[in-house]
This record gives sequence, structure tokens and C-alpha cells, in this order.
Amino acid sequence: MTLAPQSGPRIDVYVYYRVDPRALAASDATVSQLISEIEDRTGVRGEWMARLDDPGTRMEVYRGVSDPAGFREVLAECAARADLARLLADGAERHVEVFRAVA
Repeated sequence: MTLAPQSGPRIDVYVYYRVDPRALAASDATVSQLISEIEDRTGVRGEWMARLDDPGTRMEVYRGVSDPAGFREVLAECAARADLARLLADGAERHVEVFRAVA
């Protein structure tokens, strides 16, 4: 399945969450594998980022998604398979936001 850009305004997907401080090293390896799997399945290459003033807040960024609904399905499947919930800080959730370019 290719969910990379086709035509129309660029759509980007942002996923942010707080990682348990004890799981920061494990999260790097796990999310790197997640991003690779998502790219293999969708053709969309992701980035793994840390908030500048709070390294425990992390974000996955996927730019140029052509089918946001289909991409979110793949994202959820891959995140569940990777068991990302085990890496989150107490009470934290993964937040998925979808934006489109307006200019």
C-alpha cells in the first residue's frame, strides 16, 4: 500500500506523547523500527523528534500523506504491534494530529 503524496495539498501527520524517563533509550530503538515499518508499508518516511526543552516529550512526524484515514489505520496497527503503550509515561497517551498545507 502506498500512502505517499499523489496530488493536492500536502498533508502531514504528527504524533506526540510523553515517554517514561526510564524508557527513553528503549523508545529510540522501538520507534526507529516503527518508523521503518510504516515507511515499508506506506512509502511515507517518518522523523523521530524530541522537544527541545523537555526530552521526554517525543513526536513522530510523517510528511506528505495522501490518504490520512488509511495512514492512521496503518499507524495504529504498527504502534499496537510495537507495544508503544509500555513506553509511555504514567497517564500519557499518543496524540495523532493531521494538518494540511494551506499555502
